[in-house]
Parts: sequence; structure tokens; C-alpha cells
Amino acid sequence: MVIKRTDTDVFSPDKNTSVHHYLGISDYISVAETKVNGRHPVAGFFINEVCNSVIYVLEGKGSIFINGEEFVIQAGDCVNLEKNKKYYFNGVLTILYLSSPPFYVEQNLLRQ
Repeated sequence: MVIKRTDTDVFSPDKNTSVHHYLGISDYISVAETKVNGRHPVAGFFINEVCNSVIYVLEGKGSIFINGEEFVIQAGDCVNLEKNKKYYFNGVLTILYLSSPPFYVEQNLLRQ
């Protein structure tokens, strides 16, 4: 199966972020390209109670904060993000999410 970029689900969860979500690529994994320009989410943090994700930084640099600990990341870095971890990004980044089981927006809980 091939999903063209033009066929992706495109959305902006906040003013600093845009996402190309490649829905239906697999029953076991999902893929999304996310561009962050600032803090994402703008306030608070996310918790995904369902998915484990591998995040690969395609471009840029910044930080991911996981359970309050800052990790400086840049192009070429890879992050293992386990489910039930509090996290947010800050920086100018293009990242590739690989999530299993497949990610759906409703799973990503925003907390203040």
C-alpha cells in the first residue's frame, strides 16, 4: 500500500503545529509527519494512554520534555516515547512519529 502525501489527513492541533497523518498505512503502526514551530502543545502537556511511539527528528532542533525531564533533540535524533508519559515539544522541528498501535487524535490527552 502507498499513501501519497496529498492523501494524508492534514490538521493543526494548535497555532504552532501542523500534522500530515498517514491513516490506514497498517493495522499495527501509524505514521505522521509533524512540524512544530514553538511550543506544542501551547500550554500543558500530552499523555497518550494507548500508543508507544518512536519519534525521529527529520529537521531542526529543540527539546522534548518527558515527565518533566528535558531532552535536547536535533535532526537525526530518535526518541522512544512510551505510553502514559507526559510530554511536550519546544523548538523548530520536523518530526516523524511511528506509533503502535495506530495513533488517533482522540488518544492524545491534553492536560494542564
